[in-house]
Amino acid sequence: MQYKFYVQMDGETFGPYSAREVRDLQLMDDILVTEESMNEWLPACRFDFDDMVRKELGSYINDDGTITRPEFVAPVTEPETIDSGHTSDVPEAIKGWNWGAFFFNWLWGICNGIYWPLILIVLNFIPYVGPIIAFFCCIALGIKGNEWAWKAKAWSGIAEFKRVQHNWAIAILWIFGISFIIGLIIGFSS
Repeated sequence: MQYKFYVQMDGETFGPYSAREVRDLQLMDDILVTEESMNEWLPACRFDFDDMVRKELGSYINDDGTITRPEFVAPVTEPETIDSGHTSDVPEAIKGWNWGAFFFNWLWGICNGIYWPLILIVLNFIPYVGPIIAFFCCIALGIKGNEWAWKAKAWSGIAEFKRVQHNWAIAILWIFGISFIIGLIIGFSS
């Protein structure tokens, strides 16, 4: 049995993937997934990819609890055409604004292999013009951050890259939410 899964992230559809490939992507539970034979998109948490991988490999659980597997023949796979890290062109699918790069600038840069944003720390200590220059650097990071991060670090694919950058955006929401609640508490207590 061979599955053909499709994954939907940020309004784009990726695939087809086998059950093993989807399992190895380690998708967040709220990412939508469908299988070729289905006519609806479901959250990734609704699928048991481990069981589907066993079915793809043809393993069966016998009545006595032992597993019967046919002889495994490693499939011949072509090398992945998507390459990242210093030499590749940037795929159109990842171009766009990066909120993590804009808000977390130097911290995001270190985690994504881009070290020039560290200068923003020093710029903020220069009176008057430093914060203005730093703000424009943050805008540049927001605009070009995805491209720079794609080239600076080796990614296994677009799905992994988008997942990591999505996590940075979620972190911003958490920080804003916590800051807002702390601000309310301080405001009401004074």
